[in-house]
Amino acid sequence: MNPANHSKESSRQWLILLLISLAAFMTALDATIVNISLPTISKYFHCDVATVSWVAGHFGQIPSGGQWLLTDLGLNLFIACVGFSAAVQAIQAFQTTGLTLFLAGIVLSLFPMIVALIFGRRALKMNPVLLLGAVAGARVITAALNSLEEEAESTLPSIGYAVPYAFGNVLLTIWGSVIVNVM
Repeated sequence: MNPANHSKESSRQWLILLLISLAAFMTALDATIVNISLPTISKYFHCDVATVSWVAGHFGQIPSGGQWLLTDLGLNLFIACVGFSAAVQAIQAFQTTGLTLFLAGIVLSLFPMIVALIFGRRALKMNPVLLLGAVAGARVITAALNSLEEEAESTLPSIGYAVPYAFGNVLLTIWGSVIVNVM
């Protein structure tokens, strides 16, 4: 990476941080102004502060359909951006190593999940819904949990997801650091 690109990337990251900080500050400022003006608002509308506080608490909330749309849209845009930024390196790796790297990636991704599903179902006799939640948690895949909950029409998979997700995050952090330092 040449210094000019590094400088552009660094300034872009600072701009993003600045915008996020500004948005957080504006949200806090807005909430503070509304809370300070509650007594004045209640006098103006001839009602008690609790009623105005209840209305102010719902001020700015996004309906559940809008939240769902923004969450899924944001997640999909994030995945697309990561995919596009990694595409050049993936194509170069595929060209140098050929089909071997691709097949090794498939095996290394699927093998632990298949073993976990067989072990959990046969040896531990786990409920399939809880087992699928646990496998999604162990792989630290929140999108898989969302899909499981939609298909099951229940939040039951999140019970199996919680503990493996915590362990998966800890192991991912520790082993990620180890692998980076070894390389």
